[in-house]
Amino acid sequence: MEKFYIYSNNSSRTLDLGISQYRFEDYIYGEQADSFGQDIHIANLSNTSRTNPIDHFGFNNNSTTLTQFYNGSVYLLINDIAMENYPQIYPNYQDKWRFTPQDFNTLDNTQQVMLIYSNGNLKIYKTI
Repeated sequence: MEKFYIYSNNSSRTLDLGISQYRFEDYIYGEQADSFGQDIHIANLSNTSRTNPIDHFGFNNNSTTLTQFYNGSVYLLINDIAMENYPQIYPNYQDKWRFTPQDFNTLDNTQQVMLIYSNGNLKIYKTI
């Protein structure tokens, strides 16, 4: 994650699903640090506190993609907890899930999104 904060484009919004990106940043730089003189929270959130992606990554609506919805390129951080959350905790309420296993499969196979990092517990995508 430290390399992500160093090399990512701070003008692109960063979304997360699972453990909050704030926890990574606080762990790496400390709670009081501002990451090399820039406030990543403000730069990447585009003046909003919402960091979760739109439901189903926009795949349930043919006219909306992550890039269209957020009006530009975004980074998407997803950890393994997020991918297992709904099936494990709410197996009988599939119609209420914000993200399905099919959504994650589509994310991995769409040409609009590129996987730029994976370590088994965390995947980082960038929309193109």
